[in-house]
Amino acid sequence: MSAEVLGAGARSISLDLESYRGFWVGTPAGARQYGDILRNAQPDKGVLTTIDARPWEVDRIPLKEFAAFSNAIAPQVYWSDFGTAANITKYWIAGEIPGSDGVTARFALDASAKKIQTFGLPIHPIGPGLVTERVAWTSFIERAFAHEARTLSTWRYGTTSPAVFAMLRDNPPRVDRLYTVQPGDSLGRIAAVYATTTDALMKKNSIANPNLINIGQQLIVPA
Repeated sequence: MSAEVLGAGARSISLDLESYRGFWVGTPAGARQYGDILRNAQPDKGVLTTIDARPWEVDRIPLKEFAAFSNAIAPQVYWSDFGTAANITKYWIAGEIPGSDGVTARFALDASAKKIQTFGLPIHPIGPGLVTERVAWTSFIERAFAHEARTLSTWRYGTTSPAVFAMLRDNPPRVDRLYTVQPGDSLGRIAAVYATTTDALMKKNSIANPNLINIGQQLIVPA
């Protein structure tokens, strides 16, 4: 069915890989076979594998086999649901110790990213659509970009609160950006344009001499 969906014109597909009843049921060998069939039929389309972000749940699925034919992994980071006493105990057992503020957006994403970064794929975090707290969402988005996420999303259409979209629109997170040095540029001019300082640019990019930057050089402009 996945290959048929892509063959019908979809540019990408999301595979929800979880260990619960109604999701993937099969062996690692079966997962490899599934991937071979899918990629033989649709070698160039995008495949996103979504997972339960909790580390112990990752251990219950054949993620290694799915990662082999996926373009990215999308952890469902529902920090608002992960803070139960039972989950906190399991985080401890998994070697991830929450701080005094419990299971925050940042903590949940960090624990998940640590578990899946070994697969060498881009991360595409998914946040809880019913959480409308600006501080939590801002922390989540900024941390996602710190993990080099190219994009992120909220789950799911039809249940995500409209307040989430309004909050994200009106309160965009401050994240680092890339800037390509142009002819005539100086660190001082770039700093002025992006409301930062020459010292901040030098520190962020490990530049010893502020007068030595090259056309075409990419600089990280700090938030």
